[in-house]
Amino acid sequence: MVLLVVAGMGLGVPFAFAQAAVSAAGPAFEVATVRPAGHADGRRWFGMRLVPSGRLTVSAMSMKDQVWAAYVGFGKAQVSGGPKWVETDQFDVEAKVDDAYMAGWDKMSDAQRMDVVRPMLRRLLADRFQLKLHTEMRDTPVYALVQAKGGARMKEVPAPESLEGEGDDVEKTMRQMAAHPGKPLPGGMMCTGSGGTGNAVPMSYALGQIGESSGADRMVLDETGLKGHYDFSYTISRDKDALSPMQQIEDQLGLRFEPRKVPITTYVIDSAEKPSEN
Repeated sequence: MVLLVVAGMGLGVPFAFAQAAVSAAGPAFEVATVRPAGHADGRRWFGMRLVPSGRLTVSAMSMKDQVWAAYVGFGKAQVSGGPKWVETDQFDVEAKVDDAYMAGWDKMSDAQRMDVVRPMLRRLLADRFQLKLHTEMRDTPVYALVQAKGGARMKEVPAPESLEGEGDDVEKTMRQMAAHPGKPLPGGMMCTGSGGTGNAVPMSYALGQIGESSGADRMVLDETGLKGHYDFSYTISRDKDALSPMQQIEDQLGLRFEPRKVPITTYVIDSAEKPSEN
């Protein structure tokens, strides 16, 4: 199972590669539906989920976030432009990878499967949202997340076992979560307004939530050098006398936010249209 948290990290995307990626839409999904998201249906998770059978589920994600997932993934880049609704309106997507494109699927890692699906998501955005975009290189203020003095206070643990065989049913996942009250499933995070807990997650998954909890007003890049899977937990106090959220994260996780200005590949949305419901 992959729960994709939309955030930025990594070593960057060369500009020539980024230009090529804009036109690198892949084959279409075997079947795909796109609908406006309804938050009154009791849903308990939001984001993007790819299961071993090749089914992709998007729950209440903006089109801008879907563009980020389709073109950037966990790269060092950003998305800008487009009409206001690409950020404010949220959509649900259900899609299935055609069996013809699943050769060797059972031997792939979650990340490798997502690499197969990402060009298909680009095609979906082009077909259903009429997305047109281009890339620019922009000097951009960022925060580099680095290890503070004394090192990170995160416990390295073995990578979680694959959830192969768990099926596509979101309800099964919810039952698993109920069986582990107060703790995320292996490979996942549990996030609240007051903090977050990670269970055997790589920094690429943790970065987005840590950045959001910090109140960062700019992109956060992973420069920690942490390459494994980690257990960790932190809480953020919003009391008026409390330290800043960034300082609280540094104190609890040993991770420091370092301001920098770096050239960033920017995917600029030139135009897009709201999809018709299907």
